[in-house]
Amino acid sequence: MNPQESGKNSIDTVARALFAARGFPAPRVGWLKMSRTHAQLSTREVGRRLKVSHQAISQFELAERRGRISLANLRRVAEAMGCELVYGIVPKEKPTAGQTSPGVTPKQSAPPERKGTAMLLELLRDRL
Repeated sequence: MNPQESGKNSIDTVARALFAARGFPAPRVGWLKMSRTHAQLSTREVGRRLKVSHQAISQFELAERRGRISLANLRRVAEAMGCELVYGIVPKEKPTAGQTSPGVTPKQSAPPERKGTAMLLELLRDRL
C-alpha cells in the first residue's frame, strides 16, 4: 500500500467515526465537566495537575459551554484529565451513495440507535 492509500484509509476511518458521533448532542454541562465528573476528578485535582486554581478549571468549563474556549486550553484541560481532544469537521448532510469525500458511505454513517453522551463515551472508548 502506498502512502497516499494509507493516508486515505486513516482519513476514512476518522471521518466515519466523526460522522457517527455527530448525532450525539453536546451535554448541557459541557464536555469538559462531563468528562471530569465521569473520571471522578474534582476541579481542585484537575487544577493541581495544570498548576492553576480550581476556579480556573470552573472558568474553562464555563468558557467551553459558552463556545468561547480556545482549542489550546481545551486540549490542556483534556490532557490534565487523562483525555485526548479529538477535533473534527464533518458535512451536515448525509453523504450520497458512492461518495468518497469525506470517505463515508450512507450505510457506514448511520448513527447508533441509542443516543446520549454516555453512549458516545462508551462508543468512543470501545473504538480506542
